Amino acid sequence: MTKTFRQKISYGVTGIALACIASMLYSGCSGSGNGVSSTTTTTGGTTTTTGGSPGGGGDPTIVNYRLTGTIGTTGSTTLIGAAHAILTGGFLWVSDTRRHQVIVYNLDGTIKTIIGSGKTNATNGFDQPEGIAADASGNVYVSDSNDGDSSNNARVQKFSPDGSTFLQLYSTNGGTIGTLPGQLNDPENCAVGADGTVYVADQGNARVDAFTNAGAFIASISGTPAGVTQPLAPIDVALDGAENVYVVDYRNSRIFEYSKTGSFIKSIGTSGNGHGQLSHPLSETFDKSGNLWVYDAGNNRLEEFNAAGAYVEQVPIAHTDAAVDNEGYGFAIDASGKIYFVDKATGAVNVYSPPA
Repeated sequence: MTKTFRQKISYGVTGIALACIASMLYSGCSGSGNGVSSTTTTTGGTTTTTGGSPGGGGDPTIVNYRLTGTIGTTGSTTLIGAAHAILTGGFLWVSDTRRHQVIVYNLDGTIKTIIGSGKTNATNGFDQPEGIAADASGNVYVSDSNDGDSSNNARVQKFSPDGSTFLQLYSTNGGTIGTLPGQLNDPENCAVGADGTVYVADQGNARVDAFTNAGAFIASISGTPAGVTQPLAPIDVALDGAENVYVVDYRNSRIFEYSKTGSFIKSIGTSGNGHGQLSHPLSETFDKSGNLWVYDAGNNRLEEFNAAGAYVEQVPIAHTDAAVDNEGYGFAIDASGKIYFVDKATGAVNVYSPPA
């Protein structure tokens, strides 16, 4: 399947920066391109594509596009370490790991709220905030990772939908790095279930911890299935419609699905650069159809998988920071299919819209 994307808006933190870029068409290519051409054959009504490679021309499952520029990269409040973004309650939330802030935008690009004023372990403050999630009421949860930088801030903080009010902290010891149940060590991201359960991808402790919405520890999900030799490195977590837990394992280059009680269900992807393979994936999200999208950082692309875990298609991603690191490049997909992709290097959130 080939999709056409049109870049419309980039949001950057420059006070009140907003720009509408003249329509630039991005479309799937065929015949020739950056990679090896492919051959499509049809037998008995079944179409099979062979040859080709990620980013290559002629492959109907690859959507090629050109990122021709970014905006919002100058000024005293330019994003210098943008990590993740979500859309919720009519606001765009962006975490900046190097400014130790979370910026809340109105959808016209003006800044609604800036949470944090530099590195601090006070509530409403951060030390390298990473992942962002929202619950059904629009409350927002921020993973304050600390990334091994200090002994504090290993926690998740909950805020009101507009970011103005701190509501709850998730960590059984107030945010000090620890290894006991409910203590965190480099929480990279989080997700919230329909019942309010908060799931935290704790990379430092190689597990996903679950808390009640009031902050009480419930249980941990840890371990890898048979045949996976490296310890779990959970860098993102997401929930499907059935409340199953999907964990992005950065080290093993896979997505592991567990039940909410921690039972292993299946593995998605294998290590590599082919269709459905992954190389140091960093983030994930579900679209409105229930398909899982994964940012495959080592291969510079987004990959889409269906509910059964089968590869569907990929969208190559162009960005200027070639390094693969655990600060992450988050993205979000809204109900209309727009992709909001954070480019930490350029300090912008690039928005790609499907055709009408």
